[in-house]
Amino acid sequence: MSNFGCLFYSSKCETCHGLVNTMRVEGILNAFTLLSVDNMPLEKLLQINIRVVPAIIVNMDKRQMVYEGKEAVMWVNNFILSRKQNMARNIDSQRRQILQEHVKLYGDSTMAYIPLEQGGISDDFAYLDVDRAMPKNFLQKDDIDKYRIITINNKDEHKLTHEDQKRLVTKYKTFRDTEKTKIDEVLDTQLKNKICENIMYNS
Repeated sequence: MSNFGCLFYSSKCETCHGLVNTMRVEGILNAFTLLSVDNMPLEKLLQINIRVVPAIIVNMDKRQMVYEGKEAVMWVNNFILSRKQNMARNIDSQRRQILQEHVKLYGDSTMAYIPLEQGGISDDFAYLDVDRAMPKNFLQKDDIDKYRIITINNKDEHKLTHEDQKRLVTKYKTFRDTEKTKIDEVLDTQLKNKICENIMYNS
């Protein structure tokens, strides 16, 4: 990516950190020369006429445009949006070209597998926040194991039959009754012991 200009920032500025991170995520940070103003001499700052950071000096039509503060952030956001729109238009153009090539080769005939279609790109609404297409991959069913694709197991294998359900219910009911009997025996013993203690105390 060619150099568009310079980005002036300060390590003490949260807006600068956010803007640099956004540009890095969008893949456009390397198109700018980053210059920190933290240790920049005052004479240099006055020379380039930077009053607020973040600031961007952009080379456009052999002229230098300066954007500071909110204007710098807005310029970057508009640049990113314009870049995405251009990418979407280019991909849509490629998709249309693929469809045209398909018509030339196969006409209106129906085929099980069409390389230009199955191996092409999707429509440009693969994402929610941007119109960007995605490449499509076509795999033969018998070749799935070669690509380590995770497939969903047969759900019927894990379903319980009616007999299994009855057996489990009986099992847990027996366990519950056994535990209840044990608890009742303990409570009954404790109650008898308490009665005996009271009788001995009163006598």
